Amino acid sequence: MESFLTKKSILFIALTFVITSCGGGGGGGGSSDAAGVNSSNPPTVSISANPEKLYLGFQTNATVSYNYSNSNSCSGSGSLPSSSGGPGSGGGTYSFSASTAGTFTFTLTCTNSGGSTSASATIIVFERYYKQTEVVTNKNWDAEGFATITEGMFLGNGFLTNFDYSGTSDYLLTVTAFEPSDTSFELDYSGSTADGNSFDFSLIFNDWNTSATLLYDPDDSENAAFAFIRATYADAVVDGFLTLPDYFATQGIEYVSSALVEIFTNPSYYVIPTNVGEFTKSDDVPTTGTSSKRFDTLGYYYEASVEAGNQFAGYVVADGQGTLDFNFDNNTVSGSLTYDTFVPYSSFKDGTGTYNLITSIPDQTITLQNGTISDNSFLAEIVINDGETIGAGLIKGHFYGPNAEEIGVNIILLDNDDNENDYFIFTAGGIGQTE
Repeated sequence: MESFLTKKSILFIALTFVITSCGGGGGGGGSSDAAGVNSSNPPTVSISANPEKLYLGFQTNATVSYNYSNSNSCSGSGSLPSSSGGPGSGGGTYSFSASTAGTFTFTLTCTNSGGSTSASATIIVFERYYKQTEVVTNKNWDAEGFATITEGMFLGNGFLTNFDYSGTSDYLLTVTAFEPSDTSFELDYSGSTADGNSFDFSLIFNDWNTSATLLYDPDDSENAAFAFIRATYADAVVDGFLTLPDYFATQGIEYVSSALVEIFTNPSYYVIPTNVGEFTKSDDVPTTGTSSKRFDTLGYYYEASVEAGNQFAGYVVADGQGTLDFNFDNNTVSGSLTYDTFVPYSSFKDGTGTYNLITSIPDQTITLQNGTISDNSFLAEIVINDGETIGAGLIKGHFYGPNAEEIGVNIILLDNDDNENDYFIFTAGGIGQTE
């Protein structure tokens, strides 16, 4: 008669054989796996976030979507709740709301007896970009500007922005912009001229020293698009032609404003295209793909002759449009701009430019070459050669606002002709957005 212990041993051996035959023990997909799970393959997992960028004060909500299959269990980590996922196949969504800036990673890991698989998605939350239409207090804005000394200067003498025609640029201005309140604004320019003279102007615009005249787009007589301002100081008079944020917001440009700033001192006269707004954060600039951005541009054209018997000097204001094509795959920029509207400087200043157009000047097209993107800025050489006007210079600018959707540009174009008896200087600025 068999003992109880002998019977238990036989039973244990039999059970072991059955379990092994069914794929247990050695990792062959046994009872530790959920129904329908094939442990010969690890789980499949996918996860994505939409959108992948969020902006405090503007867009703060995103949806994280995930799917999995062939899994016993799944768990979330990072910013994804640990309870995400279950056995077999499935998926789900997680609603994410940002309250602070930073990089948030969402990871889902699924497991069966054959192994585990993880997938991740990332959302970057950026600090708030302030729009030009917002009322702010003690706000430091980003700013950029080119400058020239134009009155009575010969080519190559005294330019604040000095460069050779290969595109090397020196003597760039440092520009800062500060808005204490909605009734005052401060612009500071500093740098040095090519001949070694320092350049330092601190301009304060407020209700006490500044007057303004509203100007209108020829195609919209109901809404002021620009303003002409004049500020008076003890040692200088400053004129400015400004884009009005409320108007340009209706055109889709919200994060950059542009101005042509003129500083009259004794004995020099300065023209400074200046852009103010919120530079795109470096890691908010696309790293792949392409983008075309159309912009409007306004500039001063100064021409002079020192030829005996043919001496003259004159100013013309030129208005135009351009398109810049950005390739973020190889960090290049190309494009062109065309000036097609010209008015006398005096007519422009008194608001009668629309009625005093100069029709004898043909369209002037300027093309870019050797353009590059660096971080959140771009730079290119520019040339013009229509047989009569021959010049070279630089276009420099920044991306503004979320996802590099808007741009501000500064332009300087100088005479590149062999005739030393006459010369021209063209200084301009512009703003635009993705087409």
